[in-house]
Amino acid sequence: MTIKMKPVDVVLTGVGWTGGILGKELAQAGLKVVGLERGRARDTNPDFLAPWVHDELRYHSRFELMQDLAKETLTFRNSANQVALPMRYLGSFYPGEGLGGAWRVIVLNDDHNTFDGVASALARVIPGVTLDQGYAIANTIHNTGQAIVWSGPREPAEHYWEQLREAGLTMAPLEQG
Repeated sequence: MTIKMKPVDVVLTGVGWTGGILGKELAQAGLKVVGLERGRARDTNPDFLAPWVHDELRYHSRFELMQDLAKETLTFRNSANQVALPMRYLGSFYPGEGLGGAWRVIVLNDDHNTFDGVASALARVIPGVTLDQGYAIANTIHNTGQAIVWSGPREPAEHYWEQLREAGLTMAPLEQG
């Protein structure tokens, strides 16, 4: 079934580093831009929430961020004279999938909040964050100086940011990534 969308000025196929920069510049120039990306939508919470983003089994061994070749394969050839053969396993080439760009709620390290205060505020305000996860995030904030504690649409990001600020946490300005 064909779905007719509103017309736009520019359609970008792939919005990684180059496409993202190009899309931003074109949009700032007043053009209507749409970026197409393969794969499912991804979000910082839960896909990249620290410290679970460092899950070697999930990402290195099971290739969770990579294209699933059992569902959608790639074809490859070294020259125009070869037959394009499907890739059946990932060798040194890992085609990724998914798209970012959500609003980020970032908590900064400071010298007046306790681990208990940070962990309980995160567990109280951010959906899906348990007290144990709040402590793990507080540890990340302490060790690295900051942590992205939630990302997604702008309206809930603003709401969570405000609630965490009211709880006394030191907040970085909202940013879109």
